[in-house]
Amino acid sequence: MGRFNLHKTKGFEKLVGSKTTICFMGQMKRPQKKKPFCPTYIVPVVAVAKTKNHKKIDRGTIKKSVKRFYGRKGLGNKLEIMTDHVQKVLKNKYGLKKGPSTGIQAILYCAQKYKKLAIAGFDFLHGDHMHYFEKKRKKSTTHDMKGEAKIILQLEAEGKLFRLY
Repeated sequence: MGRFNLHKTKGFEKLVGSKTTICFMGQMKRPQKKKPFCPTYIVPVVAVAKTKNHKKIDRGTIKKSVKRFYGRKGLGNKLEIMTDHVQKVLKNKYGLKKGPSTGIQAILYCAQKYKKLAIAGFDFLHGDHMHYFEKKRKKSTTHDMKGEAKIILQLEAEGKLFRLY
């Protein structure tokens, strides 16, 4: 059972269950608990483009920072850095324009690694980008939700995944 970013299960067990075997964490997300609650953390690391407020940061620098953080938390042995192959496929094969969400990176990673993949809870297939545990409604996102929905539908048509709902 893979979960994303700073997911919550407590109080939502009837909706999402309680089992967690893999946590896919965005490179800017950090586990908050002192006790590790995931057997494995998988982090997709991408370079940060230069903006008017920030300088460009290469993938290697971010990778070192992520490894250092997880090491300090005693989670270094539970960390896997996702290869950049996933981001390249999302851009080159699927033409994703904006930065990919942790969710779509995890879906593609698992679709390539496992024979069977079932997904649930990806509401952006219906144009929404809320997380089930969020109380405040988001007005926008930095991700291409329509593009990500197309990728999921294409993977489903290719028989690489199926939706549980």
